[in-house]
Amino acid sequence: MKTRTAQLLQATGVIKAQDRMSYENSFGSRLAIAADTADTFNRELIVAGTNMTTALCTFAAGGGITITTAGASGDTSLISPNGVSGVSPFFQAYYGSSQPGAYFRVKTAANIRHVRYDLGFWNATDELTNYTTNGSSLTAMRFVYDPTITGSLNWFVNIKDGGRADWRLADTGVEVEPGTQYTLAIETLSDLNTTYSVRHQHQGWKWNAARSKQPLSTAGAAKVLLSPQIAVRANEAAAKALTVRQMAFGINEG
Repeated sequence: MKTRTAQLLQATGVIKAQDRMSYENSFGSRLAIAADTADTFNRELIVAGTNMTTALCTFAAGGGITITTAGASGDTSLISPNGVSGVSPFFQAYYGSSQPGAYFRVKTAANIRHVRYDLGFWNATDELTNYTTNGSSLTAMRFVYDPTITGSLNWFVNIKDGGRADWRLADTGVEVEPGTQYTLAIETLSDLNTTYSVRHQHQGWKWNAARSKQPLSTAGAAKVLLSPQIAVRANEAAAKALTVRQMAFGINEG
């Protein structure tokens, strides 16, 4: 049974459409670190990060899973396609001609002080470095919440285009509240614009495509090594968490 969110995004072609390869997970099985190979774990997606363990990925009340950092400042907890060869076609997927799209249905933790959330596509070798790192070949198109960087409690869109020397942050105007569910959607268009939409559980879609287009350069569109990912980073010595109800993404067939 599809959720209304899934139906909406499927209708727009973000995830499922003709000639699209897609993946959707509502987390009926738990995720594990790559070294854990038990059959009880989902293998297309894994958890990873600084000091991350399988035990820090748990089933959440109300559905989905919760990923939690280990407790030290700088610890990270990530969900990513499995990088083992032949396991997931979405690890390090192209963008540009492949027009990746994704949506993430998540619930923030009760305590969102001194935490950073990233949801979207970014370079698989990017260790969540500062958003203001210029002049590198790293590429990202993602939602971010990090008041220490943005100076705001809102969701932002982060574009770091490997074909450009600059980085960009755009304020969605949607505040991140504790214990609140959000759906965040990304779509890459054929003209290399990317659109971003945010849905608050009580407010509907607040950032529409007409307002949120962020162009990619032609050179940036040729970059590879992008993976759909979710990440939590602790900016203080305390465990930080995020509940993920649903994660889906799609790319054009080759």
